[in-house]
Amino acid sequence: RKTGTLRNFSLSPRDTNEMFGFRYTGYIRVPRTGVYTFRAHSDDGTALWIGDQNVFWSVGQSPKATDSWGQIALQAGLHPLTVGYFQAYGPMTLEMFVSGPGMPERRIPDGMLVHDRAAHGTTR
Repeated sequence: RKTGTLRNFSLSPRDTNEMFGFRYTGYIRVPRTGVYTFRAHSDDGTALWIGDQNVFWSVGQSPKATDSWGQIALQAGLHPLTVGYFQAYGPMTLEMFVSGPGMPERRIPDGMLVHDRAAHGTTR
């Protein structure tokens, strides 16, 4: 088991190409209060929690990348975030996207992700 800090959702720390998983934890800063849509483009499985709410959970081995998505109402500010990912066999990918009030869908930018809550304010 390894631990470390990444700027975004990278699979590069892996030491094998099959049968591995990652759990990414930290915080996401949303700029406005409203409903946000999160989408994962991944192969094989991906899950997303914001706070204690499961936004989506996609499990199962797939021969190609698939999309999973969900929506959640959030107040502006920081929110605890957990992304789970697993890779069984074959191709691997993990891309995370967000859209929300006044924000068209885009990859979750590094600037929205925070690993040190104390340095960036209080959470919701």
